[in-house]
Amino acid sequence: LSRIVSEIGTLKQNAVRLRERGAALEGANDPEQTARHNRVLQRVSRILTPITSTVDGKWTQDTYGLSALTTPLPGLFEIPKMAANGKDSTAFKLQWTETVRQRNRIADGLIETNEMLADYLGSF
Repeated sequence: LSRIVSEIGTLKQNAVRLRERGAALEGANDPEQTARHNRVLQRVSRILTPITSTVDGKWTQDTYGLSALTTPLPGLFEIPKMAANGKDSTAFKLQWTETVRQRNRIADGLIETNEMLADYLGSF
């Protein structure tokens, strides 16, 4: 999970810079740059929304009322239960593969977002 924590820290820094760039564009009267900025915001939303709002990803539907959806990263909802059960428990072993998939899905989305923002913000 250290990679996810690191990427979240980078994302926070990028978000501040993105917000500053948006504020600079408010009075700039530059339709081309404003449209580019809006496309970046849309792309960020399309990458991060499935990570923060679903367990199954963007192409499947989560069960209504799923408790995991009340957390910031629903895909990692089972980690505390796994820790409580212990590494040698059957429940831990059964959940391990799915949790690794979820961790990778989240990390990939954060990395993709940060790379895209670095490209965009580095062009100024």
